[in-house]
Amino acid sequence: CPLAGFEWAVADRERVRVTTEAGDTRTLAVGAHVVPVEGGPLASAGLSSERFTVTRFDGERVASTDDLYDALAGTTPGQRVRVVGFAGDGESAERRAFGVTLGGDGDRETGYLGVTPRPGVGGMALVDTGLRTYPAAEMLGLFRGAGGESVPFGVFGVLLVVVLLPLAATVGFAPYNFAGFEGDVAGFYTVPAVPGALDGGVLVLANVLFWTGWVNLQLAVFNAIPAFPLDGGKILHTGVGAVSERVGAPESTASAVTAFVTLAMLGAVTTMLVAPAL
Repeated sequence: CPLAGFEWAVADRERVRVTTEAGDTRTLAVGAHVVPVEGGPLASAGLSSERFTVTRFDGERVASTDDLYDALAGTTPGQRVRVVGFAGDGESAERRAFGVTLGGDGDRETGYLGVTPRPGVGGMALVDTGLRTYPAAEMLGLFRGAGGESVPFGVFGVLLVVVLLPLAATVGFAPYNFAGFEGDVAGFYTVPAVPGALDGGVLVLANVLFWTGWVNLQLAVFNAIPAFPLDGGKILHTGVGAVSERVGAPESTASAVTAFVTLAMLGAVTTMLVAPAL
């Protein structure tokens, strides 16, 4: 059934039995399926299971991962909350409740529960009639450093996100790869305080700036590889040369180490390209 129909059918029930069109029946905890981070607030509160489905957060019903994100958005570090859910899967899942003191750090404005979530309802991705809306708001949130709590933000976190967004679905932290601000995807974005007729020009500029920055970041990362004649290889040669001079090693040591690392890098790349075809 469509997602809206599923939400209506389960209503306030925390656990239901679901039968697929193929005839398979499964007991499902309706909530946000998460894995607690070792040493995080939820794990410190006593949850040791690797599988936990949050069904209530501080008294509010949580029916999906999005609901959990929304609930966490209204919290602050150090806040005491009650988390209810099911540990385990299926009929054997045990309903448990925890009093959790949310964590945080200097850069975090909202509370940190200490979990790695799976998308959807109970770990299942449910979409209306097989369709999924392009997550434009989530993409913009990642650009602003306001994504899920498993993403380490700050300057380096945002740079990492920019590098990975075009590969987001491949690396598993978003349902789609970032497709830029162009074509049909551009229809999901608007530019505040700019007349609608100018939206297209602003989005073209944003697209050019993003891809120019993305290509340059990729080149910078590639150039840092410690293999000659890249800058990373030159830095390696200089560093090894300085160390070998201090310890009295032969002058050829730096060149030998750099050549060895370069050949090892070439060998690794060649293996990655050739091995799948063998």
